[in-house]
Amino acid sequence: MKFQNLMASTGEWLRGEGPHHQVVVSSRVRLARNLRNRAFPGWAKKAERTVILELIKPRVEELPELVGSRKASAGGTPSH
Repeated sequence: MKFQNLMASTGEWLRGEGPHHQVVVSSRVRLARNLRNRAFPGWAKKAERTVILELIKPRVEELPELVGSRKASAGGTPSH
């Protein structure tokens, strides 16, 4: 499922409608990565975070789920 489709179709619980609209949903996301010999962002110095970003950015941009949902850094228009 594409991220943009998920965001476009919210459920009743998210809109605050329906018989159980008072129910609160809580979730947590765990992000893990496989970058050997690299510090996690909270421990890395700015220079190392920049290196890590340059390493992973091309691969993240290739993910089919994100194609078309990214915004260009200048102007806020879709990049694809």
